[in-house]
Amino acid sequence: MDKLFDIIKDTNFWTGSIIGIALFKLFEKLFANTYNRLSLIAKYFFNTKRILEIITLNNIPPDMVKYMKPGFILSRFGNDEFLKDTAIEKEKMEMGLQNKITYLKYEYLSTHKKLNVELKINIHKKFGTQFKLFMDFDNYEHLLKAKSILEEQSILKNIGKSESLKNRLYFLIEEYKVVKTSEGIENNFIFPE
Repeated sequence: MDKLFDIIKDTNFWTGSIIGIALFKLFEKLFANTYNRLSLIAKYFFNTKRILEIITLNNIPPDMVKYMKPGFILSRFGNDEFLKDTAIEKEKMEMGLQNKITYLKYEYLSTHKKLNVELKINIHKKFGTQFKLFMDFDNYEHLLKAKSILEEQSILKNIGKSESLKNRLYFLIEEYKVVKTSEGIENNFIFPE
């Protein structure tokens, strides 16, 4: 009985126990977060297929290429209609909003005044992928000049200025399906193969 009272009175024992429990909980949380993140990365790796599309814009003046930077926003895997109506909780997590920005490589063919933009995008094998293209410009004046040039491109549609970024134009590609988000924003959508 005396040994029990000695253990209860021993502050080193309690301090060590509390530190041990705290470290255990910390490692448990770190492991769980790391495991969840790695499993999500593995799911994307195995559940997506990268495609490459070349988007060719014609009659692009050489000076426009100097002040523009094309890119796209990967909004989410899947579309809002499926997400709202039929997706189960696990699918909803996989189809969560991403809004990941990627800038695109491009090549300008000055002799033909053509701009070839490389769209490399991961398409979800089950849900498809929702995205929107954009171009950033170094100033608003260049954006206005480019807007009229882009409006002449038959492969583009719905060209509009960003409400939040004054030097960005958003647009859609004509050949891909258009879906609306729950907020009413239109994005391109590529179906899974």
